[in-house]
Amino acid sequence: MPIHDWGQVDAGMFHEFHLEWISTIKGILNEQLLPTGYFAMSERCENFERLELEAATRGRKPPKTYPDVLALQLHEPGRESKAPQSLATLEKPRLKPLIFAERDVVAYRQRRRRVVVRETPKDRLVAVIEIVSRGNKSSTEALTAFVKKVHRFLEANVHVLIIDIQNTTNRDPHGLHGVIWDRYFDGGYKRPAKKPFTFASYEASDRIGVYVAHASTGDACPTMPLFLAPQQCVNIPIETTYQAAWNRESWAFRDRVENPA
Repeated sequence: MPIHDWGQVDAGMFHEFHLEWISTIKGILNEQLLPTGYFAMSERCENFERLELEAATRGRKPPKTYPDVLALQLHEPGRESKAPQSLATLEKPRLKPLIFAERDVVAYRQRRRRVVVRETPKDRLVAVIEIVSRGNKSSTEALTAFVKKVHRFLEANVHVLIIDIQNTTNRDPHGLHGVIWDRYFDGGYKRPAKKPFTFASYEASDRIGVYVAHASTGDACPTMPLFLAPQQCVNIPIETTYQAAWNRESWAFRDRVENPA
């Protein structure tokens, strides 16, 4: 299914699809891709993320309780975990890395809803998937906050996959990945001509590995690696999740996206 031009419809329309897409990606991770010991969730709690990442960066344990956080009781003391056994295994990334670069320590700001992957038994945060919204590019402040957030994750050894199918602006002429590249790597990144959409997977280790694919309106989404450990990933068929999320929307929704006023 070709990528739609979401810039032609109200931002609320993409927000609706964004939620469905997140749910679909979470589902395929839990049902097919994640090996035993890992699970995916859709989370949204600014206080939780801030405290957890600060604890990870400073080498301390995060607080045991958080306000307004969905908690899962995965196991009890003295009892074996009931986590299902999976035949899935970690893979090598299918893409070749575009670059490896040394890490930087950057500031962090509040998050929005995203898919997160955790590892049992301590529910350690290992990876996040960010689907860029129009709001992430709505102002210099919003864009800067997103970029800082990504690098705070990487500094805490959390792998990141960014899906950016929003039209570029004068703040990010090469997409949000271009801003990240220019600010925190050595600069000089340019997206291919007529390919405004970027899919970027960041591998957090002693060095940051960057795996990038590009697309435009009408193209299919690529398969992208989501790292769970250095050089170990699950390859996510993003096109499959996009199409499944799209098919679950109503006919009225799809008509308005495909035939904007």
